[in-house]
Amino acid sequence: MGDSNTIDWYTRLIGRVPTDPGALASLGKLFARERDQSQAYHYFLESYRYYQVNMDVISWLGAYFVQNEVYDKALQFFERASQIEPTDKKWQLMTASCYRRRGEYAQAKRLYEDIHRRYPDDLESLTFLVAICKDAGLIEESNNWLRESRKLEQKIAEQKSMSPEQLLAQQENDGGDEDGFRRDDEVVRNRGAGPTARQQDRSPTEPKNSFNKSNSMKDDKKKVAKADSDNEDDIALPGT
Repeated sequence: MGDSNTIDWYTRLIGRVPTDPGALASLGKLFARERDQSQAYHYFLESYRYYQVNMDVISWLGAYFVQNEVYDKALQFFERASQIEPTDKKWQLMTASCYRRRGEYAQAKRLYEDIHRRYPDDLESLTFLVAICKDAGLIEESNNWLRESRKLEQKIAEQKSMSPEQLLAQQENDGGDEDGFRRDDEVVRNRGAGPTARQQDRSPTEPKNSFNKSNSMKDDKKKVAKADSDNEDDIALPGT
């Protein structure tokens, strides 16, 4: 009942100031909370027309198009998000994911390689590089990425078992890069905590592809589906 009254209030407000992006976005969030995706989409898109740097609006629209499998439209919003927040690898991963889902594997591979160069400790980009190369028959390259992935998994496991003092010492030995500090600080904060939203596999799994049906391939597909669903969790529709 409260949301209904608020929707009515915002609707009257927009009748007076139809180009207010804040009011339009707020109304979009209210409709999203009511599970009215059609109306939510309408008001979020209208808000974006008048103010194209609201990250909540951009991420909602990108997620909306991913959920509806309209990846060319989703790409526009994730690329826009990457322009606004160029240091947030999440948007780059989502852009690469859209290319991969569209079947543009060469472009997706280039983007994942670029992400890996910029963020060498990102496991998701390595996981997808293994899968894409294997799918393309680039077995030697796929095996190289797989070796790097396993090394990184081991490093992450070792970091989780370290004390804060050991993590700080490792940061100093590694040069204390800013991204490393952020990652290791997060490990310290989350030690002993339950799974985060990114760690919970709640999204639909990856569709079947043309990979070889060996046991190792099945394991890699599970990793791809897990990482893909983690990316979608990052941009969950506001109000849902």
